[in-house]
Order: sequence, then structure tokens, then C-alpha cells
Amino acid sequence: MSVDGMIVASSMTLLADSRHGQRGGLLPWALLVIGSAASLAANVAVAEPSLVGRLIAAWPSAALIGAYELLMRQVRNTSQKTVPVASYGTQTSPMTSKTVIRNLI
Repeated sequence: MSVDGMIVASSMTLLADSRHGQRGGLLPWALLVIGSAASLAANVAVAEPSLVGRLIAAWPSAALIGAYELLMRQVRNTSQKTVPVASYGTQTSPMTSKTVIRNLI
């Protein structure tokens, strides 16, 4: 379980670095790779000593890594969309009760 936490924490650090326009450092990448390998190795080590048993034991680690990467990709893509901001010199009308009622109709 601590290894899974290391995978999540290092992935979140890499995401934060990416959002700030920085490359991920050596430490988060190293912890992500080491954590992923340790999780996979621990699951395979306690598996039934057959090819099918080892494949089944490896699946949760591979699924965590794949699912978390897909989630991070969605977060990255969502954060890259920008919301248009009103430009200088643009005037907006104040919200009045007539405006609210007109918008409801």
C-alpha cells in the first residue's frame, strides 16, 4: 500500500510540475519507476508459480499505473483549456432584477 501511495504522490508531483511549465525532476520520476517496479515485483513474487498465476498477480499493479496515467491525462487536458477573460475597455452591464427575470424567460 505504501508503494501505491508513492506512485500517486510522484504522479501528482509530475502533474504539478507540468502545470507550472516545468519538467519533472529526477526524484518524482525515480520514485514513480521504483514504486511501479516494486509493486509489480511484490505481486508477482507471491503469485502461484505458473505463468497464468503470475500474469493475474501482475494485473492490479499494471491496472493502477494505467488507470492513474489516464486520469492524469484527463486532468492535464482539462487544465490546458483556457477560459476567455474580458478584455480591457469592455463594459458589462450591472445585473438587475429585470435582467434576471429576462434570463429566466
